[in-house]
Amino acid sequence: MDWGDAPGWAAFVVALAAVEISRRARKDGKRSADAAVRSATAAEQTLADQRRDAAERRAAEAEAARPRVRLRIEHMSKHSYRLRNWGGAAATNISNVEPCGAVDEWPDSLSLQPGEAHRFMISGDYDNLEPTEICVTWDGQEDPVVLPVP
Repeated sequence: MDWGDAPGWAAFVVALAAVEISRRARKDGKRSADAAVRSATAAEQTLADQRRDAAERRAAEAEAARPRVRLRIEHMSKHSYRLRNWGGAAATNISNVEPCGAVDEWPDSLSLQPGEAHRFMISGDYDNLEPTEICVTWDGQEDPVVLPVP
């Protein structure tokens, strides 16, 4: 058996083995690079979600900490009542949404600072019974708020 140049053939076999190893390494490297890209994309998305959640949480905390208007009707005597702001924010342009004849007219621009009260009267007759609740709105509160009359 004549192999010719044995060291040349040996070098050829080693070269083929090196080519195969190189091809596999390239394939593994590409797979690894693709996995790294997917991982980076997922990490970026997770970070964006965390930032959005943190921003929403901060906004909710700021909204919860914001001073609010809390109005309440207090009975003083017989037909005399007070509308008091128990909240920490001022209520401006308070208006009676459904005025009835039994409730005194309120000023057009009734405003109450925190702790401040406005005195008014409620009286009933045969045509107008005393209301059990009064609906009011103010600047920043367009939906009527129902205040029970004690």
